[in-house]
Order: sequence, then structure tokens, then C-alpha cells
Amino acid sequence: MPRRRRLTLPSLPKVFSDRLFSPLFSPRLPPTPTYPQTHFQIMSDLHLEFLPPPPPPASPSTHYLAFPIPPKAPYLVLAGDIGLLVPHYDRYLAFLRHQTAAFTHVFLVLGNHEFYRASRADGLRAAQQMEDTLPGLTVLHRKRVDLPCGVTILGATLHSRIAAEAREVVARSLSDFRAIEGWTVDAHNAEHEADVAWLKASLAELEAEGDEEKGVGGGGAGPPKRVLVVTHHAPTFRGTCAPEHEGSEVGSGFCTEVVGRVRGGVGGGLVRVWVYGHTHWTADAVRGGVRVVSNQKGYWGEKGFDVERVVGV
Repeated sequence: MPRRRRLTLPSLPKVFSDRLFSPLFSPRLPPTPTYPQTHFQIMSDLHLEFLPPPPPPASPSTHYLAFPIPPKAPYLVLAGDIGLLVPHYDRYLAFLRHQTAAFTHVFLVLGNHEFYRASRADGLRAAQQMEDTLPGLTVLHRKRVDLPCGVTILGATLHSRIAAEAREVVARSLSDFRAIEGWTVDAHNAEHEADVAWLKASLAELEAEGDEEKGVGGGGAGPPKRVLVVTHHAPTFRGTCAPEHEGSEVGSGFCTEVVGRVRGGVGGGLVRVWVYGHTHWTADAVRGGVRVVSNQKGYWGEKGFDVERVVGV
């Protein structure tokens, strides 16, 4: 898939103005900022490839459309593991078409399950075709999107960094290495390094642009730049998975400590919110000054998911 560095979206219609520009209060967050917030409806791990328990509300060919998402914000963020890109292409596309008709714009990060029963290359081609088909969809595969409100979205899968001592047990335990054609631990780790390098370079670029704007305009005009990072894999081990799984020998297949590395790099201070998925554990906390938040449906029967969950940036 071609990796376009930047996309700029048009301004929002006035219908969203009241909801969009209202402050979000939460005891978990740093002090409420003085600039207006932009709201995003967030969710991940819908796993629409699996039929719901009986009696199913739909047939195998239509159940992607049987998952209702009532719009509560202008933008919808899907942080991966929504469905299967290649074997369920038509169903997945129909689901996304329905969402792009309901939301101002839809942002999709690719999870590991997106590539199941296919190769990674074929999955990326399918995702690109979906984006080309639907003008209201952006696939966040190492992609930057600048919104007119001053928020920049940086999105990538952010594959975890599998520890050397855990290679064998992770390879045995994770279905990825059987369900994705040709997928290996080395390929997984190489993608992690590429994702982190891209993210750090993008933040450094944003910082440089901010410095340049201050030099030209004198600074002080408009709200400061704010960055929303969206990944599928979790950017920290702390509080992003069920307590009984913390310290698991396969943990590095799901999470990596990158929040501090990114936050401490050039431009890292611009990151306000980091949305993730993958762990099937919905959480909301502040790590290193960044709100790290997820809203994961997981498999049928798992708890904690709220289809109307909205976060502000």
C-alpha cells in the first residue's frame, strides 16, 4: 500500500459544532485545556468475522451489517481487529460504507486479525482498495491526517516488540503465525521497528513545522497543535490488559513500552491521547502525560465495551 505522508481533511459541518467544541471533563485527565476539544468515537476489536452466539441476528453473509454504531461524534476511530480484509472483503466494505455514510469521516487502523487467512501484502492491497472506494475512509497505515481544528492524527498498527527470550513461546501461542501467510517473529519485529521509526519521525516533523510557524507568524495564533495517536497493539504494559495477564510470558506479543520513548523524543510533547486495542481489556489512564485509552469489544461475552464511547483531544 502506498504510504502517503499527510492528508488534510476539510472543515466539519455546523451540525457537529456544539458536540465537537465542548470540553471533556474526567478525573483521570490532566487539567482541562483552555482550547476547544475535538471529539472522536473510538472502538476496536469488534471481531465481526465471528457470528454472535445463537440465536444469531443475521446470516454469515450479512452479520457485518448487523452491528449498530449510533453516531455520537463526527469522527469514528476503528483501532483494528474489525474483520477480515481478504476473505470477507465485500462484507467488510459494506460495513465501512455504512459507517462512512453515518460519520463525517472514518479512520481505520489495521489489526492483526485483518490479515487472517491471507498474506500481509494481499491484506494491504485490499485495505488500499477499500480506501480508494470510500471517500469517507482513511486507512491509517503509517499515515498522518491533519484536521482543520488543529488536531493531527498519526496512525499505524504498531506491532509489538517480541522479546528474544519469548520468541518460541509467542510463536507457538499466537494464532498470527499460523493464520497469516508467511508471517514470522522476525517480520513482526521488523514492522514494530518501522512503525516506531515512522511515528517518531512524524512527531519530529510536526515539531519542526510548529517552530517554523512561530518564526513566520510570531506564535500565539490559534490553539496549539495536538496529536492523537491511534495504534492497534498497546503502547505500554501498564494497565492495558487484564490484571491476571500482566507479566505473562507472551505479553510482548501484545504490548510494548513505547509511550515514554515517544513522549521523550522530539515532538513527543504534542501527543495528547493514544488510542489502542488488541488486549480485549478496556482501560483509560494517563501514562507519562498522555491519555492512553481503549474501548474494546473483544469476543462475544466479554465485558467493558461501550459502543457510544467518545474521547476528546
